[in-house]
Amino acid sequence: MIRVHGYLGQSSQALRDEAATANLVVGGRRHLDALEVPEERRIVLGALSTAVPKIVEAGDDARIVVIASGDPGLFGIVRRLRAAGLDLEVVPEPSSVAAAFAAAGLPWDDAEVVSVHGRDLAPGLAVCRAWGKVAVMTGPDQGIRELAAGLADLRRTYWLCERLGETDQRVRRLTGAEALELDDIAQPNVVLVLDPALTGSVGWRLGAPRPEAPLPQVDDEAARIFCRLLPRLGDTLWVRGGTGRQVGELARHNGAAVVDLDENPTPPGTPTWTIDEGVLS
Repeated sequence: MIRVHGYLGQSSQALRDEAATANLVVGGRRHLDALEVPEERRIVLGALSTAVPKIVEAGDDARIVVIASGDPGLFGIVRRLRAAGLDLEVVPEPSSVAAAFAAAGLPWDDAEVVSVHGRDLAPGLAVCRAWGKVAVMTGPDQGIRELAAGLADLRRTYWLCERLGETDQRVRRLTGAEALELDDIAQPNVVLVLDPALTGSVGWRLGAPRPEAPLPQVDDEAARIFCRLLPRLGDTLWVRGGTGRQVGELARHNGAAVVDLDENPTPPGTPTWTIDEGVLS
């Protein structure tokens, strides 16, 4: 039996009891140390590629406890374990995203959630450009400073939510300039990226046309370029000229981030595509 437990700051009595009697306990070193799991029964999570074979080798009769931060089903270990063909029971805690918005005193039913932990930063930046309320699950060298640098041409407010659920939890509200100067960032952390001009609901779902926004009318060339690219959430387009702007309007309607080079000739970062006077590159 494999049971995956969420962990956010404090362990439940059920987790402590199961960890004390399990054949194997899998988790980050800080989780295993907090539960005082002896070396012979612990697997320290680094690369899952080494942990999964050990879990499989333990056999169906082994009692295995896996510990992951917050909700293990949200950008967590559950996906990887299921992909390996393992049957699981999942006991979640509040996700770090839910805890971050709660700590900031903000609703999040209208937010987008992305993870840049161990992933390319560019799609996360694109979502932060396209949407006014985004929670970013960060990683080392993929955190608030890098986000603020990649969005330096936009006005954004940043909430840095560090070590959520721990006794040394800290939550800070920052401008982009303040975020760039930080040198005391604790891990792990979640960053909320907000457009300060945002008011009210931002729509029922990102990536789908908003009911109040009709599909823009474009010429045939713009339509052909759009259909060739099919830009979507996580993509960034730099556009210039009439045809480029028309493609940009369609792309924005489909959830992509769009930068008009006539208005912002030197944006930070790298685009997925550039459309300059109808020329695609």
